[in-house]
Amino acid sequence: MSRYGDTGYVSTKLHFTLIYVNESEADEKIEQIQALKFVKKVERGHLKELNQNFSEAFLKTNLEIKAEMDAQK
Repeated sequence: MSRYGDTGYVSTKLHFTLIYVNESEADEKIEQIQALKFVKKVERGHLKELNQNFSEAFLKTNLEIKAEMDAQK
């Protein structure tokens, strides 16, 4: 599997592998991997869809926790 991209994680117990590929090559690599007879399913990651501004996320979480604490008083 390493010839298709960078292997990030392999789970022998759950029978899956996490592979990182360049976005420009993703469609081609997915087709190649799906063509392998031992592959049952191929899924794309959703990293591009996630908000990666973590300081904003922590601030929002802290405000929610403070609001809960104030409501409990």
